[in-house]
Amino acid sequence: MSPQISSAGKRLNVAVVGSGPAGFYTAEDLLSVADVTVQVDMLDRLATPWGLVRAGVAPDHPKIKLVSRAYERTATHPRFRFFGNVEVGVDVTHAELARHYHAVVYAVTRWTLRRCRQPRDSAWRAQHASRLRRLRNS
Repeated sequence: MSPQISSAGKRLNVAVVGSGPAGFYTAEDLLSVADVTVQVDMLDRLATPWGLVRAGVAPDHPKIKLVSRAYERTATHPRFRFFGNVEVGVDVTHAELARHYHAVVYAVTRWTLRRCRQPRDSAWRAQHASRLRRLRNS
């Protein structure tokens, strides 16, 4: 049974899998929707958020790391929660996420997406973040 949208205030619960730039920009967009209250839970297999911005950018590139300030604003939003050390397909299944959230957004690489063992049917209610961004910008 999937969660129902609250009739008193249009509340959506969305899981964002992946905490790199795509995940944080997706969360920021979802939290800024005006006519619907969105709760965003972000899951990542790593213990800390921000993906390669935190772990992969060399210390001699401080300007690139400045983007983390935007992520910090999103991370401190009252309707945002981060769950680290959670790997979809290992610690939680897509089916379990789909039961608890109105939508699941995969903000991960295509390689990681394949490892999540997603169902192949068209009704599984999950989208890759790049597809959402393309739809929003079209």
